[in-house]
Amino acid sequence: MHILITNDDGIFSCGLQALVDIFAPGNEVTVVAPDTERSAIGHAITISTPLWTEDVEFRGASRACKTTGTPADCVKLALRGLGIRPDMVISGINKGPNCGSNIIYSGTVSAATEGLLQGIPSFAVSVDDYRKPNYNACHGHLRSLVERLLPFDTGRFLFNINLPSTDADRIQGVRITRQAVSRYRDVFEKRHCPRQREYWWLTGEELEHESAEETDWVAMKQNYISVTPVQFDLTDHESFQVLRNNGF
Repeated sequence: MHILITNDDGIFSCGLQALVDIFAPGNEVTVVAPDTERSAIGHAITISTPLWTEDVEFRGASRACKTTGTPADCVKLALRGLGIRPDMVISGINKGPNCGSNIIYSGTVSAATEGLLQGIPSFAVSVDDYRKPNYNACHGHLRSLVERLLPFDTGRFLFNINLPSTDADRIQGVRITRQAVSRYRDVFEKRHCPRQREYWWLTGEELEHESAEETDWVAMKQNYISVTPVQFDLTDHESFQVLRNNGF
């Protein structure tokens, strides 16, 4: 297969190299990734400034390119600018989980979403550690899991995969999950630069997430690999029908 790999942590992320190492054997892998970290940028695309690109050496990839764009830009550029025709798009491996409301903000998930919008089977992959991820479980389970999931692609959703940061033999299995309801307590700290101009820095921590076993957060914390089918039809179909039935 020809696999397009991207991320939001940047071209030099260890998670990106791990993903290429996992999927390069027996496949053609092309990497198009941001030149620096673009975390929590969502599905932003660049429309008012040029996209600069530069080919780079990347172990295991037949071609690798870094760009000044966002994760979604990377997939758009690869398909429409660089002429890449992949059979699959994989985004990751992200440092830190993309569960619950994180999905909304995630550049990792958004890159996979762009692949979905272009009709390509797409996967977003994250590991549950922001600082020093252990990719052993990814090396041990991810490729076989993706191969198992591919026949279920319908073109209506992407697969959002979250793995525990642990050794492969500690994985309890795979759970098909749903996106947890989660909320964050946002805190903006007011600070001052050396010239005494004030600025704001977003901080805060996870406030809560639901504890149902079928959710992505809980599965991952119990050492299961969480697989959530994610769609991007934002229509509330039940409300749509109710309103139509009431004369609107």
